[in-house]
Formats: sequence, structure tokens, C-alpha cells
Amino acid sequence: MIRRNRHGDWLIIDQVEHARLAGELAAVWGNERVQGVPPFPKIVWGVTHHDDGWSEWDKAPRLDPETGFPRSFMEMRMGDSTAIWTRSISVCSADPMAGIGVSRHFCYLAEQALKHRPTQAENREVINRFLQEQALVQSRLKEIASSNDPRPAAEQHLEKNCHRAFRTIRFFDAISLWLCCAEQDQPETFTAPLGDAIQFEPIDSHRIVADPYPLSCDSLHLQTPARRVPARRYASDDEFQRTLRAAAVEQLGWTIAPV
Repeated sequence: MIRRNRHGDWLIIDQVEHARLAGELAAVWGNERVQGVPPFPKIVWGVTHHDDGWSEWDKAPRLDPETGFPRSFMEMRMGDSTAIWTRSISVCSADPMAGIGVSRHFCYLAEQALKHRPTQAENREVINRFLQEQALVQSRLKEIASSNDPRPAAEQHLEKNCHRAFRTIRFFDAISLWLCCAEQDQPETFTAPLGDAIQFEPIDSHRIVADPYPLSCDSLHLQTPARRVPARRYASDDEFQRTLRAAAVEQLGWTIAPV
């Protein structure tokens, strides 16, 4: 769940909606100036569904008991996060390269949590168990992927492709979060999966120009629903969930266009 400040309220964006936006962008990425996504059959599908494990939490988000605020995706307990990540990886493992990319994406987040979050023994245990489980998942998916590649030096090619799949998931995830988490007023440069550096510059709250322009369409309009709720302490999960269900729905939108 994304919790975005807006004029004294919060806009709540479902995590699965953020992933859908990432997938829409990935689907039209690439033209004569900018390389497209790596040519894996279902990698765009993987981008679109990489947060499917959040669907249950999105329907019934819970509070941080210390603040009374609904937990954003950056404030989750590691036990909840790793369970959600595991469900997302399970969905995307229907395709080996998508599954590997999504698994590595969440392993990266887990490793960052080990570095930057308080190092309680419980967190370390949960994260290390998740990383061990995902090492096995990735090994199994690599075996499936390699069985379809009879070329010499296939293992070397496979590792390169696994890294590209990981970079693809992270890249489109990062752009979508940049759009969804806060209103942007400064340029931001992202490095695409195959190495192109793209600058996104907000012109106003709804229009962004990209240089070099990376899309196969003349412009792209992205839109997501967001629910507006009062930014305050809530007494219980139930109170917040009832407030969220009754909340007015707004549409956030952005048009990405050439300079």
C-alpha cells in the first residue's frame, strides 16, 4: 500500500495498481533511439504482476500500533513483507525468467533491509530464511530456463539474462513508485535495463517529458485510482478499513511525452 500526502489528507494507492502502471510503461518501452525490454516472452507480464502478493493487504491494510497510521509498503514488519513477497514470486514463477527477476528484486529489498533497518534478531532470522528459500526457488527456475537453451555456454548466457530480468523489474518498479509516492517537481534520471539513461522532467503535476524519448507511442497517459482519507491516528485496523472502504476515489494521472 502506498500512502501519499495530499493537502492534509492521505491518498491511498493499492500496490497492485502501482505494478499495473509499471507494466503499462514496460509494454510500450523502446523505439529507434532507446532499446526495448529484454526479449523474454513474459517479462512485461512479470512487471505487471510483480506485486500481486499485495492483493489481500490492499483490501484490508493494517495499522502501525505505535503511530495509529496505516502501514505503507516502506513501514511493514519483515514477517508481513516476506510473506507478501513470497506470494508475488509464486505468481510470477509461472514463467522462469519473470520469476527469477521478481525473486531477485525482492531479495535485493531484503538485503537492503538487513543493512538499513534496526537489526533485531527476529528481523535477521526472517530475512535470512526468506533469502535461503529464494535461493532454492531461483535455482529451480534456472534449471527450467536452462533446459530450454541448448546453446554452448548456455549457463553464462542464463546468468546474464537473469540479471537483465532483475534490472527490468527494478527499473519499471522504480519509475512507477516515483510517480505514485509523491508529487514530483525535479528531474530524475533512470538507467534502463539495457543501459540507456533516461531523464524524466515534470513540467507540471500531470505532464512529464522524457529525454531521450523512450516509448513506441507518441505519448503515454497513465492513470491510477487513489482513495482519499483523513491523515490522522486511527484507533484500530477495523476503523481504518471502514474509512478506506467509504473513501472518495480520485484519479491520479500523468502524460509522458517527448521534449
